[in-house]
Amino acid sequence: MFERPADLHWGVDGWRHVRDTPCHALGLGPYGVRLVASDTARRRSVQFTWRWQDDGQWSDKDFQIRIAAA
Repeated sequence: MFERPADLHWGVDGWRHVRDTPCHALGLGPYGVRLVASDTARRRSVQFTWRWQDDGQWSDKDFQIRIAAA
């Protein structure tokens, strides 16, 4: 979740298929992005960072989430 509007810059399996997805208000203040299962189906990981919408500044880090097979 983010404290202000941002664009999630993300890809899968080593930054493949990169996309930018805008965050939306979740209610009571925070912002977030909801990825659907089909976006990550048959993938091993999601990499992401973000850019703030109000000033265009990027996060100073990249993050990764590993996806476990069900």
